Formats: sequence, structure tokens, C-alpha cells
Amino acid sequence: GGAISLSQALQSSACKVTKLYLDYNQIADAGVTSLSQALQSSACKVSILYLRGNQITDVGVTSLSQALQSSACNVNELYLGGNRIIDAGVISLSEALQSSACKVTILDLSDNQITDDGVFSLSQALQSSACKVTTLFLSRNHMTDAGGVSLSEALQSSACKVTTLYLTGNQITDVNVASLSQALQSSACKVNKLFLDYNQITDAGVIRLSQVLQASACKVTTLDLDWNQITDAGVISLSQALQSSACKVTTLDLSGNQ
Repeated sequence: GGAISLSQALQSSACKVTKLYLDYNQIADAGVTSLSQALQSSACKVSILYLRGNQITDVGVTSLSQALQSSACNVNELYLGGNRIIDAGVISLSEALQSSACKVTILDLSDNQITDDGVFSLSQALQSSACKVTTLFLSRNHMTDAGGVSLSEALQSSACKVTTLYLTGNQITDVNVASLSQALQSSACKVNKLFLDYNQITDAGVIRLSQVLQASACKVTTLDLDWNQITDAGVISLSQALQSSACKVTTLDLSGNQ
């Protein structure tokens, strides 16, 4: 197929492609496997790879994970949103992220079928000093409070480099917000952009978050709480937080609440 002939071209020393956009095609595991081989070629210059909205499963992700562990592979931005990736794929990806050769700093796993097990393995990877991920997209997966707790623990690790975290549309409740709040208060936590829109957060969660925004250790500058279940009580507590000299928030989104 097209992906296979493209893979051949990428291995030519004459090929200068550094950004490859293959979103919303019909690329399946066979195509990704041949692409993965190309990425391990010293001649291949691709550093940014978009594969969103294809038909990639854990099989394809496993071959990609192998490529990422090759010192010849230059990929530092990997977009895999909207595929058919489940926990097994994420577990192999998590292993790759812990390889010193892996250069990935931006990882998009939005709109897949990842559950807490996948999040547990990712959380472990984020705590590895070798892991370079600074931006993580986990929007619209199947993460519950248990996954959120393990992610929050990872964010408190001094080795974790995540500064931007997307958790949009994950059925996050106040329980999860409480564990995230704990992480945000940790001086080791580097998160400055947090997206929690389209979840199930109520005033109780927002009140907890408001306390944290006033902590000197909290680095959050962008907070998205769109389309939750926040009423005036939550907004009042946020308003108080914003008046604190310690609060660093410059962008706050509360659209579509109550």
C-alpha cells in the first residue's frame, strides 16, 4: 500500500521529510510496521509523526515502540489519537518511553480504548528519569479514579517532566480531582497546563482545586474546566483563589457549566 512505498522513500538519504502527516487515512498495522522499519533507518529524518484516525491496533503500536527504542529514530512528537489502541499497546509504548534512546516529548493517545491498566503502565514510565514526555494527551479514553490516582502519583515524582496534561472527557470525578490536587501542590510537579473539560467535576472538586491554586508550589497557568457540573459555589471559590498572590492562573475556561 501507500504507507509501504512511502516507507521506502523515507529510508533514502535524499529524502528530507521531517514532518509526516498521515492523519485520517486507512493505515492499519501492516503500514505502521513498514513505517516503523523506516524510522529505524539512519537516513530517515522524520521527527514529527501524525497517525491520528487510522486503524492502528496494539500490533502496530508494538512495532512503533520498537522503533522508538532505536538510537537512529528521531521521532519526538507522536500523535496516535483516534485509533484502536488498548492497554497492551500502551504497555509496550510505556516500555519504549523508559528507554534512554527514546526521544518522544509529545505523546497523543486521545480517543483510544485505554483503561486504568494502560494508565498504570504510563504512570510508571513517567517516573523514569529516561522518559522525556512533557505533553501527554489522554482525552476521551476509559480512565477511572484509580487511573487518575496513579497518574497523580507519577506527577509528584521529581523525574516526571509533564507540563501539559489533557484529561478531557474521561469521566473524572471529585475523587480524581482530590488526588490531582495533591499532585499540583507538590514542588516536584511541573504541570502548568491542565485540561479537565467534559468531565463530572462538581463544586466539591473545584473548591479543593481552588485551595491548591493558592499554594506557592502550584505552577498551573492554564486551567480548563469546561462542561462540568460547577455551580456558583465553585465559581466563588475559584474567584477567591484568583485573588491570591500565589495563584498563577492566567487562562481559565468555565464554559458550559451551571
